[in-house]
Amino acid sequence: MFAKLSERLKAGKNHPSRRNATSTIKVTVQRESNHASGDRDNKRGGGGDKAPSSGTSRESTPLKRARSEDASSPRRSASQSPAKRPSRKNSPRKTPSNALSAMTNHRIRGSAENSEASRFPTPEPLTRRLVPLIEGGDLELVSAAECIKDVPGEWSFGGPLHVSVQLPNKLESYPIWHPKSSGDFAPLAELRTVMEIAASMFPNMELQSRINDPLGGDCIARRFAKAIKKDDQELLNTTIDEFNKLITGYRADLRRFDPIKPEMAHEILTMAYCRTVSPKASQLRDYKSFSNNVYGELLPGFCTKIFNQTGLTKDSVFVDLGSGVGNVTLQAALEIGCESWGCEIMPLASELASLQKTEVEARASAWGLPSGEITLLSEDFVNNARIQGALRRASVVLVNNYAFDGELNNQLLQMFLDLPEGAKIVSLKSFVPPGHTISAHNIESPMNILKVYHREFGHDSVNWTPAAGDYYIAVVDRSRLAAYI
Repeated sequence: MFAKLSERLKAGKNHPSRRNATSTIKVTVQRESNHASGDRDNKRGGGGDKAPSSGTSRESTPLKRARSEDASSPRRSASQSPAKRPSRKNSPRKTPSNALSAMTNHRIRGSAENSEASRFPTPEPLTRRLVPLIEGGDLELVSAAECIKDVPGEWSFGGPLHVSVQLPNKLESYPIWHPKSSGDFAPLAELRTVMEIAASMFPNMELQSRINDPLGGDCIARRFAKAIKKDDQELLNTTIDEFNKLITGYRADLRRFDPIKPEMAHEILTMAYCRTVSPKASQLRDYKSFSNNVYGELLPGFCTKIFNQTGLTKDSVFVDLGSGVGNVTLQAALEIGCESWGCEIMPLASELASLQKTEVEARASAWGLPSGEITLLSEDFVNNARIQGALRRASVVLVNNYAFDGELNNQLLQMFLDLPEGAKIVSLKSFVPPGHTISAHNIESPMNILKVYHREFGHDSVNWTPAAGDYYIAVVDRSRLAAYI
């Protein structure tokens, strides 16, 4: 395409595509209004960008767990951190009255300081509806007991004790065990979350309140906490038995949101991460610093915000180039229900991504939740025929290019030529420098088809820094290039 354009430019000064040597078309980098974006995120059903730091909660909702931090620097192949990711911590809980409520939006820095902000295309809000659960439960889950091996802690009731908890499609076993460190996996905290998720699936408030009373009255979740605190094994057994009977007795009446709410997706992803990635999280730091393979992750709340801002739907195709352990690829498939691709070159990260995919699919099945089609490739995304084929259909592309060198960014620009009109590219460094203009000298540059919007993420949105920072959404828009020609 661009070779032909170049030939036309050389055809002579009377050629329609010829311009005065000083004639240019400005390619602007636009800043989004913080207030406008916040309003849109609220309408989308909870796309806040507040994500957890070590020792803090993931969202402002009772369905929260802190993630332990191991990694410290960003990387080509990443999405979410072993650093800010799991473990379930034994931390004080807030009253579970707002379980599965909309996430709190973190106001973006910079306010509405640019009048061009309103030009950012506003996606249609997601419409959620209640639908029956799907059948499933035939996939094997990694037991919570696997997460406490070689972890210092102590058993309740004087010795090893496990309880079987009924999920909609499957029984799951939990050890009644407490970690010594608040940063380690806490199975009892996760079991409480299981109760909260299950309560949200019941068709009316009366049944929901029997498990998780928003007014703090007598309920299963409260009696469970009391049994653990008082070391009352009989109360524990009767409470778990009552919970299991409610789930099996009302299984046909349970409902889920379509698409599911972000908070539920985040919790299920956390459960999978604890069992597959966390045990080897420290090894993900063993990559060369200041290279294309430095590891870093975008955290779940930030990813939900990106999904909302880019208008991702179940009919979309999502592609994560440098997908690390697969966090964002899996989150898009579970939370949105779209076709989701990830490509990762580093062997360990790819191995963990495959394990995590298996566990996410098994947990979604156990909860009666659907998931979009997931494809994870353990390959280089450059000169990759399958990735190029996915890009030709892509709606949203994520590139954590925070530490990419110029050569790799240029290779990505060439790959973006195959993207369809209107596709969006989310990156941490802009692919178009400020002040870039279309001219006769750069008519063949892939930058000319990108319209870039500058955004700012809030604190605790990525794992390598608690600070706020910049990111960019580039929209494929060939109209200005066509106008120049």
